[in-house]
Formats: sequence, C-alpha cells, structure tokens
Amino acid sequence: MASNNLSDTLALIQKKQENIAVTIGVTCCLTMLAYFFMYARMADQGHSGMLWLIGITTILMVVILLNLKHVSFFIVRLWLGRRPAYQEAMASLSANGAADKRS
Repeated sequence: MASNNLSDTLALIQKKQENIAVTIGVTCCLTMLAYFFMYARMADQGHSGMLWLIGITTILMVVILLNLKHVSFFIVRLWLGRRPAYQEAMASLSANGAADKRS
C-alpha cells in the first residue's frame, strides 16, 4: 500500500513539474516573440536602455530554456518540498527524473 501511495505521489510531482516547465517555456517564448516585434521600434526611437534590457533578459530566458528541466524541478522542490505528504518522495528524486540510488 505504501509503494502505491509513493508512486501516486511521484506521478503527481512529475505532472506538476511538467506543467511548470510548459508554463515557463510558453511564457519565455511569447516574451521573446514580443521582443522580436518591439526591437525595430525601440531602435528607431533611440531607447538604448530598453534595448539593453531586452538583450539581457533574452539571454537569461535562453539560459532558462536550455536548463528547463532543472529550473522546473527547483520550483517544484520549493513549492512541494516542505509539505509532509511530499517529503519522502521529494527526498528520493533528482532533476534528471530518476530516483536517487541511496542505500
């Protein structure tokens, strides 16, 4: 019975991690799409500070997208890690998606 409960908890954690990853990915991609269309207008109007902001945040979003699995696991661990129902399951997980082999 305990193993069934643990597998249900792991499935719930994995589903939440996937949902967070999709949300982060869609948000970053839509933001970069908006940046693409705003770039010419900002360049024409001479807003160099805004162009720097767009460039720096674009680099940060690309780094986040390249490490999306780790970022979403970190957020899930922050969100669910302290709840008593999830502590045992979270202790056995890693960002790679497999349970740690601890003896």
